[in-house]
Amino acid sequence: MPSLPGCITEGDTIQEVPENAHEAIKGYLEALKLQVARCLKRIFSYFTGKLRFHCDDDTALSSDM
Repeated sequence: MPSLPGCITEGDTIQEVPENAHEAIKGYLEALKLQVARCLKRIFSYFTGKLRFHCDDDTALSSDM
């Protein structure tokens, strides 16, 4: 799949190629989904640790309350 870097497939017959391509794309997208989830978790953890909520009376409340 030229538009999906590293996503490669083959088949012994012309009939196998579409099925193999479908499986390769599914695997590629699943791996991409897991990678994005890990990145979002790291980003969320970083910002959750930094986040503070401020009240009108200047009292800082931790985001984990």
